[in-house]
Amino acid sequence: MRASMLAALAPMRLFVKQGVGALASAETDIMLKQRKQLEDALVEAYDRQTLPMMVRQELDERLEVIVFDELPLKEVVFRLVQWALDKGRIAYLIAGACAQNPEHPKVQAWVVLQK
Repeated sequence: MRASMLAALAPMRLFVKQGVGALASAETDIMLKQRKQLEDALVEAYDRQTLPMMVRQELDERLEVIVFDELPLKEVVFRLVQWALDKGRIAYLIAGACAQNPEHPKVQAWVVLQK
């Protein structure tokens, strides 16, 4: 994992948006509706070439090890989000997606950093 991302997250807690104005700690499971919104944002923001690069650069993982990457992109993203939730790495997935695609509004809408 990139040291700069870890250093940036260390003094902060990462929260994921949970509906209008409500926040939930990224260490907790996100609700089904929000999970679907996150998956849709990732599918829209990344393609078959950029998603593996983001996972490698931001999570220091190989996408093909996490999920069989020959599946349709929507299923790859679904399984990637499930993996991140299972491993307690959903905050890093969201932060990494935002770091790699800072111009995409649907991805950026997921992060609120609070000290």
